[in-house]
Amino acid sequence: MPWLDLRRWPADKFREALTGQVVRLSTSHGKELHDTVLDVAELYLSQMMLDEAESVLGSMAGEASATSHRFVALRDALELLRGRAISEKASRSPLIDASRPDRDLWLTLDAVARGDAVALYRHAKGAFRALTYQSRPVARGLLPVLAEAAVELQLESVDAEAITLLEALGDPRSLGAARYLSGRRAELVGNEKTAVENYLLAADGMDIYATRARVALADMALKNGSRGALLAALDVLDEGVGNWRGDEYELAMLERLAEVDLELHRPEEALVAGGKILARFPRTPASQKARNWTSKTLEDLAAKGLDGELSLGEWVAVRRRLMPYFWSEPAFAHFSEQLGDAALKRGGTVLAVSEYQRVLAILEFQLASGSDDFDPQGIDVVRYKLATALLQSGKAEEAAEILKELKPVKGTPLAWKAMKLQAHVMAELGRTQELLEASVPKAGPEELRLMARARFDMEDWSGATRLYRKIWASFPEEFGPDDATYLMLSAYRMGDMETASRIADIFPKIARDTGISDLVREFLAQPEPIEPLTRRSASSRLERTDRALRLLGKSGL
Repeated sequence: MPWLDLRRWPADKFREALTGQVVRLSTSHGKELHDTVLDVAELYLSQMMLDEAESVLGSMAGEASATSHRFVALRDALELLRGRAISEKASRSPLIDASRPDRDLWLTLDAVARGDAVALYRHAKGAFRALTYQSRPVARGLLPVLAEAAVELQLESVDAEAITLLEALGDPRSLGAARYLSGRRAELVGNEKTAVENYLLAADGMDIYATRARVALADMALKNGSRGALLAALDVLDEGVGNWRGDEYELAMLERLAEVDLELHRPEEALVAGGKILARFPRTPASQKARNWTSKTLEDLAAKGLDGELSLGEWVAVRRRLMPYFWSEPAFAHFSEQLGDAALKRGGTVLAVSEYQRVLAILEFQLASGSDDFDPQGIDVVRYKLATALLQSGKAEEAAEILKELKPVKGTPLAWKAMKLQAHVMAELGRTQELLEASVPKAGPEELRLMARARFDMEDWSGATRLYRKIWASFPEEFGPDDATYLMLSAYRMGDMETASRIADIFPKIARDTGISDLVREFLAQPEPIEPLTRRSASSRLERTDRALRLLGKSGL
């Protein structure tokens, strides 16, 4: 055959043929050297050694000889044997010259690569006949491709004969292809029982056809929808999920595994499969699709944790398992943040601190890497939560350090909350002056109480009275016995007897304790006029003092 003849290189003579070509390369020049190089490329192609053939042909790129018919024929054959189309130049390729008896084979391979069903149907039968013009390694390598084309086109008798040929070859790959294609052939005609039987036989291997059989079984189970079918598919997928790596078939198996897990209400397992898609197929449409549904699934799982359907221990176990796959994902950072929120709400301050620190590390990584999904305010929200958890766990110094890093937009709710938290931290650290100098806009009763108590401790009776009166006026429902007591004391000491008396009048309602109310009355009672000390007056004064001390002891102040 002109330009390309793979049969001229028998497989059992490969070593001798290659040695002879190497000798020729060392002694030839000009056109003879050019022909020898092409002979070496053809020799490699005949053995399906495609990388080696590509390397040889690549060494001739840019040379004038690279436009020769033989070079073009070898280059096109290499592309087609790799599964790549030559459609834009197929009409000019020497491989489809009318004089070639194997032209249908090359046209079929091009149609397969392009997904052209019309051209495939037109040339598929002729492609089987053309196999007789190829070397044994090439025929063996192409037979599964042609057999699959015949099965998909439902070329009766041809597809069955092709499967029989594969079985006759007897090697594991050919047998795997035969079993898979037998299953596919049965599925296409609606014979599900036979399809499942053959797919299960094919799935027993570890090659590409075993992987495709597992995907096919999963598709059938998802279509069936019954729990039994889904569980059977899950077993098959779990057994083979790590056996095939790196192409669309691994991706298909991971996608089906996630779908089956979701159908069986196994969100954690589905997320593991989705995480593997994100890790192994980044920056692809499949990873974006996985990112969308995993984000939703993480939200649903977090909602269960917040509702108490997951214990904190179970939630932590889920987070640990997902961490290797999702650690850089914004949705996972939010998932961990919600775990911290739940822990803080339930009193688990140590766990909350740990989770917030982890989230902060993720967000800082996203900031450093210039992630498009980064939310600048989100990192300040987490810092605020971390400082809150640190304060509640008794680590006020560390909380103060975190608050220094907080830079919220002025006038925002977060800025107000941060200032309030700053007041609590200063109070806990005993930094009274810093507390009093702190600007706390929209201060609530807790913040006012902190500053009022600081004023009281500094014996600033006027300032303490003003702040406690503000709590009383602005937050009457929050004004408690302690507030009333400190207000009464500060007012009394600054000589504001009117305020002190008003507190005495309302104290029974606030305290709901007649003992404390009696103490207030005793405290504000006018002292007895000074008179010569008599046994009776001395006894009365001692009795009043003793009663006041007993009431004071019961008050808890």
